[in-house]
Amino acid sequence: DGSDSAHPCAFAQAVACSNNSTASGTRSVVLTGNISLSSSGTTVTKNTKISSLGDTPYAVTYSGPADSYGSLLTVNSAAGLEISNCTLDGGSASTPSTSLGYLVNVTSGSLSLQSGATLRNISSVCDGCAVVVGPGQTFSMNSGSAISNCSTTYNAAVYLNAGSMTMNGGTISACTAQAKAGGVYVAGTSASFTMKGGLIDGCTAPTSSVGLGGAA
Repeated sequence: DGSDSAHPCAFAQAVACSNNSTASGTRSVVLTGNISLSSSGTTVTKNTKISSLGDTPYAVTYSGPADSYGSLLTVNSAAGLEISNCTLDGGSASTPSTSLGYLVNVTSGSLSLQSGATLRNISSVCDGCAVVVGPGQTFSMNSGSAISNCSTTYNAAVYLNAGSMTMNGGTISACTAQAKAGGVYVAGTSASFTMKGGLIDGCTAPTSSVGLGGAA
């Protein structure tokens, strides 16, 4: 499982153990306290669920140096990552100079945000910042999940780079981009965004931008 801020490496080690496990089915990484990570680059390669112990949603917060193209978590090797009852925090609220590329980069596989999952506080110079979904990959948001306080240079808090997203519920709020769209940006003819529920609110891009506002 994960550990508190005194043992931040335990989180990366727990994910590594999940990746190396030969057990079938979905592995669980359980946070037992808040975690401060000084480096990015944790990769999920097996079906994994990240959650908190008990009812309190603990946070994994990036506190390292500027890493403009780094990702807090990368989903690879056709893995499925499910996040519930915990927070991934880019650290920009407490340290404004902190720059991280992405919170979750789905290069091969899927991401599902369930109730209590929050992605927040990231300032990025990349295309997208909270979630980037690569070609042919998938992302779903469900009731009780949230993405908030994310800013990026291009392509919104959620960037569908020929990937697909289904928004069944949850909220995307207070996210901004200097160009294209603030909330969700759908790029390429093979990308898709299906909104069945939830709310995109207070997400902006300049009026001279191509996509504008919440989603494009």
